[in-house]
Amino acid sequence: MTQTCQARSRVRQLLVCVILASLMLTLPTSLKATAVAPEQSQPAPHFANWAAWHAYIAQTPTPTTGCFEVKYPNPVWQRTTCAPATSGHAAPSPTFTAASTNSATVGNGNDFVAQSPGTLIGSAVGSFPSATGVTTETDTGVGSNGYSLQENTQGGAPGQGFPVTFNGNPTTGWEQFIFDNEPSGFQGVWIEFWLLGYGSTYHVACSSLPIPAGASGVWFGTSDCYFNTFSTSTPFESPTHLAFLSLGGFANIGGHDEAQLCDAGAVPTCYTNSQPAAFLNLYQHWQLAEFNVLGFIGGSQAQFNSGTSITVLNTIKDQSGNAIAPTSPCPINGQTGETNNLNLGSCSVNGPAGQILFTESLNPPLVATLVGPANGAHTCGPNACSSKVELQVTITSPTSLGSPVQGATVTFVVDGTTKCVTPSSVTGLAVCIFPQALSPATHSWYVTATKTGYTSVTSPTWTYKHP
Repeated sequence: MTQTCQARSRVRQLLVCVILASLMLTLPTSLKATAVAPEQSQPAPHFANWAAWHAYIAQTPTPTTGCFEVKYPNPVWQRTTCAPATSGHAAPSPTFTAASTNSATVGNGNDFVAQSPGTLIGSAVGSFPSATGVTTETDTGVGSNGYSLQENTQGGAPGQGFPVTFNGNPTTGWEQFIFDNEPSGFQGVWIEFWLLGYGSTYHVACSSLPIPAGASGVWFGTSDCYFNTFSTSTPFESPTHLAFLSLGGFANIGGHDEAQLCDAGAVPTCYTNSQPAAFLNLYQHWQLAEFNVLGFIGGSQAQFNSGTSITVLNTIKDQSGNAIAPTSPCPINGQTGETNNLNLGSCSVNGPAGQILFTESLNPPLVATLVGPANGAHTCGPNACSSKVELQVTITSPTSLGSPVQGATVTFVVDGTTKCVTPSSVTGLAVCIFPQALSPATHSWYVTATKTGYTSVTSPTWTYKHP
């Protein structure tokens, strides 16, 4: 009986399989089972070169606050150990003066800035397209090869800070993105947050102030309270290596403020220090950016050798990464008290790229002194009037006790048009004579002067009436 039942069961199973197979042959193709390919992970981005990688990294926030680094071509930030905060501080500019570009000191108010005409700045990245003739550099505070790179917001110059509410109290803020380089000691990238006048206004000890959530560092100060973040350690960077370095400040990138140093040298690497954007809410106020190579800390000066010539590039963008056309001409409105011993040269604005580009050097500056006709004067005498106009200028150099400079190329510009290009004489005199119609009008003029080994100059603009 048992064997008979088992045989019948096997027959039924066989019939079921035959029926199911025939049904599968008649099913529509759309209902038949198909193999599912395994899910593929997102491919890592590929970069054609360092510049493409750098652009990507600059817009990639760290996953959280803290200290990070990344090496080319890796696209992912890697956490690294933070170093202790420095007890020193970069100094605000004590007395802001819109100084002449011929001043033999850059910084402490005398520096070109990238000024937004209205749009809030989200990032500013500074670099050195050219740094030639650099052989030695000495900081007046820490000695040989000591210096800082700084990307500063408005606030260091008197009366230019932005409104902040900290711990429920209204005050004034300033923020600095800093790379410090001291061969025998502190090397790293960090952020300095300032509450200007907070200690004296609210009669509190700065060291007792609360540390905002997510921030890492130490409070210092007495009248002005400043928070020095822990530092992202970096290698020693020789001042002869400036052309490979860039420093960026980023406001509210992924909810963070980030200071980012990148080195495009043999092993391209970026280092970043990331802090909570809510510390000062800079992204709600950022209007100008000052970038340069300056003294190490505490108002010191970076002193370069004679023959040094540096080109500085600073690029500003909004929160979405769009270029902001800076104000033209470039304002002189430096914010920090640290300086270098170079002379500011000329500055140009590339609006579509969001850039200012300027030069600074230890070449002696040229000075152009307009001679005649006197500003606002008539070119005609009391009894006669010529159909020609004669303009005169003298070219000297203040670093050689006002000695005349021979052989400078002097360009005379009248009403926006170049009238003459002529060399200065042994006495420093340059003369431009040209015909001008005898129709009453007021005309404007100025000169530019250049010579190899000197810092170029643009004179003030004068006017004359002819006839």
